[in-house]
Amino acid sequence: MSEPRSTPAGRWISAWRALVGPSAAASPSTDEDPRSRLATLEMDISERDQQIRRMQEEFILERGRAEKAEAGAGRAELESLLKKLAPHLSQLATMQALAEQGKEIRAADVLKLFTKVDAVLADAGLERIGEAGAEATFDTRSHQRMSGRDVREGDPVVVRFVGYRIGETVLVKAMISRKEAP
Repeated sequence: MSEPRSTPAGRWISAWRALVGPSAAASPSTDEDPRSRLATLEMDISERDQQIRRMQEEFILERGRAEKAEAGAGRAELESLLKKLAPHLSQLATMQALAEQGKEIRAADVLKLFTKVDAVLADAGLERIGEAGAEATFDTRSHQRMSGRDVREGDPVVVRFVGYRIGETVLVKAMISRKEAP
């Protein structure tokens, strides 16, 4: 016969059943010494505590491995991007050195190189916000007023400096000014 749940023994048996399951929590036989049964149960609890500690330690180790793998993946992605940019940056550095030596650098060459750098970054997910000189509708999430009169959400504006975003994250807002009435 099982103990009612309202007694201390009944609550203890219910807790034990919840911990180890109903088959292992069958009522101790009346022939068994209660002290022996208690010692067995204490040993079972001790073993479970050790198992929980081992599982917690394994979880911490696994979480550390996952964080390292994530960091490694981020680093590999960055290295891949930099490998694509490196030749263009090398050309820019060479042009800079030539210009510092007084040699003439054609603006068309620099702009052509910038177009290549811009394309690599666009492939990596960097996107422009607006185009310089283009008209747009003011959006506080993407635009920042340079100067002049107040501008409200939805007002017509002119993009003065391009902004950039990656996904939903705005890295730098496009600088705008109010579009003047004709």
